[in-house]
Amino acid sequence: MKVLFLTAYSNLVAASRIKVYQFLPLLEKKGIKYRIICFTPSFLYRIRLTSATKKTLLLVYYPLSYIIRLFKSFWAILIAPGFDIIFIQEPIIPFGLEKILRLVNKNIIFQFTDAVFLDKQEGGGLIERLELKILSDFWKRMVRIAKCCLVENEYNKTNSWLKAYKKIPPNLREMFVNAYQSYIWNECIKELLKKIVAKERLYYVKYNIGSLIFYKKLIDSEIKKIPLTFQTISPFMKFSSELEEEIINNILLKENIKLEDLDIEKATGNFFKTRKRQIILKPEEFKITELDLDEINDKGKKNIFKITVSFILPKGCYATIITKRIFGQ
Repeated sequence: MKVLFLTAYSNLVAASRIKVYQFLPLLEKKGIKYRIICFTPSFLYRIRLTSATKKTLLLVYYPLSYIIRLFKSFWAILIAPGFDIIFIQEPIIPFGLEKILRLVNKNIIFQFTDAVFLDKQEGGGLIERLELKILSDFWKRMVRIAKCCLVENEYNKTNSWLKAYKKIPPNLREMFVNAYQSYIWNECIKELLKKIVAKERLYYVKYNIGSLIFYKKLIDSEIKKIPLTFQTISPFMKFSSELEEEIINNILLKENIKLEDLDIEKATGNFFKTRKRQIILKPEEFKITELDLDEINDKGKKNIFKITVSFILPKGCYATIITKRIFGQ
């Protein structure tokens, strides 16, 4: 099976990351081939975010966005016949070109926008009202032509994102909040290392929602500049330094959120808590073996091998980060 994903954003943005990109490794394991056409590249999304404080950038964003979406739409139409399924995750296809897309491939699945965004009401400035009108019209067109639409059913019943959210088991809600806080912290450390460590001594390891960054080695001047700890985010945190404040604000800008948006305890019962996490940490009692035959998975073929790694980490640290650091995957 081959799937063509038309995503609204790159994996930098939570909407596309959660609905598409995080599932790609699972598709690969199942042998499902895929291709992604991203309608809003990362650089364009950053322009849109920055336009919140520099309105003149909208004069760049809207024409460029339209041209890119038009090009990506034609490209999708051209290659769509070679795929079994077309999965559209929210991007607005201009000029009604979705009708042509349906002519070349009828197996279209349309991912309706998330419940939180659906709470957006009429009002605001002219641009906001125009954006909402264009989006609403596109949704109506897609519902007519799509073979299947994915919507948030609980939201449709209650018309409340909060009630839909509370249908998730409490332990999972807490896990999601912690996972997102860890993701933000990782992104902050990535930004920190890029600022301090020479580019040629850094390397990236991809994972299902982006990439982690590691250093090959550090020189003395870099070691002195790297703080011992970096705080996890919370709505009422106090920054330890100007560098920490700058990095956190940059990452929040990319995520299109503010610190005060994290004040969710009263509404949801979940909360973000600030604590200092060590930036550079060396595992204790580290041991790694030579290549050895994998007696569990080899099954007599004598071509599947294993390496045994053992170490001790403090509470709250992730062993998978160590294995990614060692094996680069």
